[in-house]
Amino acid sequence: MNKAKRNFRNVPWLILVSVLVCTVSIAIHSLLKVHIPVQRPSCINNLRQMDCAIQQWALDNRKKPEDKVTLSDITPYLKGQMTCPQRGFYKIGPTVTNVTTCSIKGHVLPP
Repeated sequence: MNKAKRNFRNVPWLILVSVLVCTVSIAIHSLLKVHIPVQRPSCINNLRQMDCAIQQWALDNRKKPEDKVTLSDITPYLKGQMTCPQRGFYKIGPTVTNVTTCSIKGHVLPP
C-alpha cells in the first residue's frame, strides 16, 4: 500500500478527533459560564452577614458610627469563616458605618 492511501485512511480519524475536541471545549466553556454567576450572590450574602454582624456588635457594645471595627470584633457574631467563593478578599471598616467590601469587581452590597 502506498503512502497516499495510508494517509487518506487517517483523515476520518482526524475529523472525529477534531469534532470531539470542539464538543468538549464548548461543554467546558458552558459549564464555567453557569458556575461563575452563582458565586456572586453567595459573596454578596457573605457581605450582608458581615455587615449585620458589625451592626449587632456596635449595638451590643454601644459603639458610635465613627468607632473603629475589626474582624476580630465581629468574629463571635459570624457562623464560621467568611470567604468569597471566587477567592476575593473582604475588607472591613475602618468604622462602623463603612460597608464591608470584596476585592472582586461586581461583588458589592446593593445600596
